[in-house]
This record gives sequence, C-alpha cells and structure tokens, in this order.
Amino acid sequence: MTNKWYLLLKFIVSISASVLTAFVDPTATWSIKILLGISVFLGCSSVELLHGLKKLEADSARGAELWVLEHEFDKTLLNIRTHYTEVLKEFYGEADLFREYFQDKFAELETILQTAAKRKELSVRDFHFQRTELLLSSFRGDDSGILRYVWILHKDEPLFDEKWQAYCDQILRGTTEGAIKGVRALLVLGEGVSEQDLVVRTLAGFYDGAKGHDYRVIEESTYSVQKLDNRIGPEYIDFGIYGGRYIYLTKSYGAVTAGTFCKDKAVIVRYLKFFDSIWTSHFCRKLPKASIIPKVKLDQLFGVHW
Repeated sequence: MTNKWYLLLKFIVSISASVLTAFVDPTATWSIKILLGISVFLGCSSVELLHGLKKLEADSARGAELWVLEHEFDKTLLNIRTHYTEVLKEFYGEADLFREYFQDKFAELETILQTAAKRKELSVRDFHFQRTELLLSSFRGDDSGILRYVWILHKDEPLFDEKWQAYCDQILRGTTEGAIKGVRALLVLGEGVSEQDLVVRTLAGFYDGAKGHDYRVIEESTYSVQKLDNRIGPEYIDFGIYGGRYIYLTKSYGAVTAGTFCKDKAVIVRYLKFFDSIWTSHFCRKLPKASIIPKVKLDQLFGVHW
C-alpha cells in the first residue's frame, strides 16, 4: 500500500473511532472523542514505524551479507588476475597450451554465470549428493519446509546406490531434527512393478513409519499421461522440490547423476502445482495397511532388492 493511501486509511480509521464513541458512550465529550481519534492515529503510525524499522534492519543485514560475498569474490578475482599474469610470463604464443586451457575455463565459467543470472539455473553433476547439508539448510526460513520428490521404480535398476543411501540418510536426519517439516515421496511404478512387490510394500512401510514422511504410488503410464497433459517435457527424468526455494530436475542417472537446479519462482510453482495435482488425484493412492511391511527402518530398507 502506498504512503498516500495508508495515510488516508489512518485518517478514516481515526475519525471512525471518534464517531463510534458516540454509540458506545453517548456521554463522551468532544475532547474525549478527539483524544481517542488522535490515539488511534498515533497507534497506527507506531505500527507503521515498527514495520519500517524491521524492514530497514532486514535490508541492512541483507546488504551486509551481499557486501561480504562481493568482497570475497573481488579477492578471488584479484588472485586469478595475479596468478594468470604469472602464467603469461611463460607464454609461448597463440598455441600455448596453458593459455588455451585457462581461456576455455574462463569461457565456461562465464557461460555458467550468465545462465545462473538470466535463467536462475545451475547445471550440476552429483553436486547435491556431495553437499546435502546445503539443501537441508535451504529449508531454514522457508515458509513451507516441505520436500517433494518423484521416485520412478524400475526392476532393471538398483533401488539404492551409495550416493542415494547417503542422501536418504541426510533427509531422514533433517526431518528428525526438524530442519525439514515434511517429506512427500511420489513413487512411480514402472513397467512390471506392482504394489504387491516386496520392494514397494517395504518402501510404503518405511514412509508410513518415518517421522514427517508420507508417500503415494502411481503407475508410470498414468504419470506420463499427466505429464503430457500438464506440458511437463520429457527432457527430465524426475524432479525434487525443496520448499519454495529450489527445484532439482534430473537429466540422467548412472555413475554420475546430472541435473539442473533452478531458483525461478515461476518454474517452481509450475512443478509444485503439477506435483500437488497428482498427489491429491484419484490416480494416486496409499497401499492398504494390511499390505505394507510395518516398522521399516532406513538401514533395513537399504538391504531390500528386487
């Protein structure tokens, strides 16, 4: 609300309070009515002042953080210039191997930064498996605090590898310690996978018993149709949404997991709506209590195989 309209609103509220006094206490004098109106006006102004001070304090803290980051980056750039100047002292000409190597690296970093600045995207390889603590810390101060992810189950693929085990262990620790408020896992049953399979029943038992965890299952054929209907492209295998701050879009699995992190709010909201629409649809379901394997711990889950 602009200052002009807020000032007008304060006047209206103050005058209204004075007028209403006549209905509450008909014996009230004009001096009391005027004092009441002034008090209401000053009260509203105090609230506005406190709000302004809090915003100013937050902006100041944010500015200090940005200054530190920029200062650290400036020191890094200075070191790069210094060391690169030393390298150039042994320059052999246009075909110098060192020169070509560092020029390629500089161009690569420029492209990465440009993409991060313009599209709010960062392409990584195994980064979130190595730095899970950064993802957990991103939930601090996040309004939702909910981790949502899609897990596509195929019988020809191992359920866990060492990286996925470490990741799941960190996520469970995050919910146990309260860093993450909740986890919602959408288990997509690939071709030939049934909810009667031991793996699926065991997964359901883990999610059903773990603190803050929940799950739904859906057939991959149905899931794929829903992706098309919601114009979710096939270029990404699956995705994970970290509260309202990040989304990770998986490009490939294997010896190295590749994907893209994105901060773009429009992208996050789009995938969030898609996930929640699936989650609450009649296509999704939880297994009957009689079907799940109860009280499954994470280390027990790691030992389950197709």
